[in-house]
Order: sequence, then structure tokens, then C-alpha cells
Amino acid sequence: GTIFHRVIPNFMIQGGDPAGNGTGDPGYAFKNETSPDLTFDRPGRLAYANAGPDTNGSQFFITEVAYPSLNGNYTIFGQCDEPTVALVKQIARMGKDANDRPFRPVKIVHITILRGGANPPKSPVSRKITKKVAPKTVTPPQTAPQ
Repeated sequence: GTIFHRVIPNFMIQGGDPAGNGTGDPGYAFKNETSPDLTFDRPGRLAYANAGPDTNGSQFFITEVAYPSLNGNYTIFGQCDEPTVALVKQIARMGKDANDRPFRPVKIVHITILRGGANPPKSPVSRKITKKVAPKTVTPPQTAPQ
């Protein structure tokens, strides 16, 4: 697995970088998939990090709090349960350096994915892979979350 290379309290934790430092990517990108019905209205949203529209790759983030200013800019692909959100809060508050990198590595070693909701997907979503892009970063807005 990859490490969480970026942690910001009251915002999110970010991982999925093959290089482990925020500069890596899988060598491909795919378009954003957003919906007005799927928003950053609660903690625990799991979404792709990107360097701008349609530059999604392997990096992802998990929100610690609701963060509506992210709506429409990032592809949400999951929702973490309450125990996982509590863990995200702990990870976000670990000691970190000036670049938001945790002093101690945090790695996903096991994950369980549950499909649910009113309309769970019946098959994987088809994605058109595009060219390699620059590193992905989730940029916190200038204003504090509501």
C-alpha cells in the first residue's frame, strides 16, 4: 500500500501516491465525475485528488469535516464509516512537518469496501484514460470550513 503523505487537521488526509511524497502518479489520468447530488456535505468523503479538471489518477483524500467549497471540483467515490472518520481525525492530528507530511508513516494495510445506497453501481464505470499529468494536490480554500 501507499502512505498518507499529507495530513491537514480540520480538512483532510491525502494518500495514494506511488512515490510517497505527493509528486507521483500512475502514468494516466481520467476525467472528473461529479454530481450535484454527491457533495462534501459530511466528514469521511473519499475523493480523487487532482491538479485541476480531468487530471484524476491514483491519489485520493478523505475529508475530516464537511467542506462544501470542494463541491464540483473533485470526484467523490466513497464514504467512510464513523470508526474510519474517527481514525482520519487521529491521523490528521499526527505530528507533521512544514509540508504537511506526517513525521511517522501511515499506511493502509487492509480495507473493506461495501457497496450500498439507493443505486449502487452494477458494473465498474468506464473511464477514458488520458495523458500523464503533473502531481496532484488538494488545495484548501482561503476561508475556513463552515
